[in-house]
Amino acid sequence: MKLGDLAQSIKQGIVVEVSNLTNVPTNYLYLQAQNIKSGFVTEENAKYILEKTGKKYIKADMLEYGDILVYHKDGQFFDIFRFTQDFTKKIIPSPAFAIIKAANSFLTNILQLESGKSYVKSELEEVENDWEKFIIYLKNIHIPKHFEYKYLTTKPVSIEDVQKMECRISNVSIYSVIDLVKHNDLILEKVIKEEEWDLGTKSRFIETLILGLPTPTLYFISSDDYKLEVLDGVKRINAIVSFIENEFSLCQLAILDELAEKRFQDLERSLLRRLMQSTLMIYDIMPGTPQNVKHQIYKNINFWKHS
Repeated sequence: MKLGDLAQSIKQGIVVEVSNLTNVPTNYLYLQAQNIKSGFVTEENAKYILEKTGKKYIKADMLEYGDILVYHKDGQFFDIFRFTQDFTKKIIPSPAFAIIKAANSFLTNILQLESGKSYVKSELEEVENDWEKFIIYLKNIHIPKHFEYKYLTTKPVSIEDVQKMECRISNVSIYSVIDLVKHNDLILEKVIKEEEWDLGTKSRFIETLILGLPTPTLYFISSDDYKLEVLDGVKRINAIVSFIENEFSLCQLAILDELAEKRFQDLERSLLRRLMQSTLMIYDIMPGTPQNVKHQIYKNINFWKHS
């Protein structure tokens, strides 16, 4: 599953104009990386937001107890900090920070372990100072649901590791995918709301399947108990499942305009058969594949998506 699925929201800190900042203490601390020392927020060399400006910010803009900050420390490497102080001033993080709000207990536990922190920081190494990409990468970091914390390793991938990779490439029908979902053999995590496909995108994907046009490869991870975890392709499978369950009508189609406003139950039998018999290419990563290789595959997928 993705890191973004394990928190209520992930957002970047706020830009405050220099004219609205002061060295004189106010009720609003403008948090910068230099203010975090030894795991605590300090007011050493701090900047403050003028009272009249600070009052404009809402609670969602402010740092709250339990929020997790990811930031670039000294311009050299990323660090992770969970805010658990009883702080009298209101804290507004600067754009140097990504704020993870309302992380669930699973993510919170991982990010309190040094191995978990190291794993997340290593996943962000390629992003450097590109903050637009940074937020996207952070949300999409793969957090393995079915691996113990000790497997969150930063071990570099070697040629020997790659040679141990086991995978299987196959074409699977929509019938088969739906059967896997129905019997809980396909671990399909929910997509966080702000990243869910809109109805137009879902419809275009269904149209592509009906037409038999190629679609991007799905990546699965097989476990020893014969379960499959979706490494990449959750939104596509969610689109298929929700359409077959008649949750939306087709819209904004590129070619098959005559299918506009139709749900799965409204399609002619020939179109239903064509949809259900259409195939998806699956890249199935087998249990013998080293964990660091699996993570590298996921990093590569996201690098290609956002480059």
